[in-house]
Amino acid sequence: MALELIDVMRELYNLSGFRITVHDIDFKEIYAYPKEPQPYCRLIRADKDDFSRCKECDYAAFKQVKETGEACVYCCHAGLNEAVVPIYTFGILSGYMMMGQTLDPTVANLDHARDAIRKVVPDPKKQKELLDMLPMRSADQIRSCIAIMQVCAEYITLTNQLRSGERDLATQAREFLDENYSGKITLELLCETLYCSRATLTGAFRAAHGCSVGEYLSNVRVKAAQELLENTGISLDDIAARCGFSDRGYFAKVFKRHCGETPGEYRDKHKK
Repeated sequence: MALELIDVMRELYNLSGFRITVHDIDFKEIYAYPKEPQPYCRLIRADKDDFSRCKECDYAAFKQVKETGEACVYCCHAGLNEAVVPIYTFGILSGYMMMGQTLDPTVANLDHARDAIRKVVPDPKKQKELLDMLPMRSADQIRSCIAIMQVCAEYITLTNQLRSGERDLATQAREFLDENYSGKITLELLCETLYCSRATLTGAFRAAHGCSVGEYLSNVRVKAAQELLENTGISLDDIAARCGFSDRGYFAKVFKRHCGETPGEYRDKHKK
């Protein structure tokens, strides 16, 4: 029987001592084990500025993983080591697994962590207690834990336990087309923007919307042109440019195929 996602996280925590979190495609934390961060991190995050810096470090790592599709290992602003790996659902990036809040026992890292906690906890004895509670791992041990985390992320991918929810690939593609139809859009651009293959994108889009990406884009552009023809007096050349058509001739050809009449005929009949 397949392990549930929270079971995978628990076993990984028991093995590594690192807090494990899973985040959705928008970087929002949706699962965590243990539920609460280390006391050291809770105190650091209690400071508004430090909390913002924590988020900046994490988001930079998430974005790097999204762009490269590979694990990202980094030292946060408070001197702790953390790592992020991608999780996929049916070949589509659907979230991230994060492992961290561990300390590398090198002088530089320890000094970094001491400086960070000293700003929010003035008592030296309490500072030491908080630092002693952090899991201490060498660089080699951290790399080994990350390798195991990647195996766990692949297991979650294979068992499809993390869903991308409402913002799935087809939805993201449709939203991109709706917002950017006036520009030059190609399948290659969409694939680069959404971090997916051409086959995955075209299959997911047709399954969700019942048409190809090109057909949907033409519909969006023609509807935008209809709005301008009905409500403005701007030239057909300008309308073609505003709606993403390469030239007036191509605009007229596509428009007539969709509407059964030329843009000029449509304007004469429907202008308000």
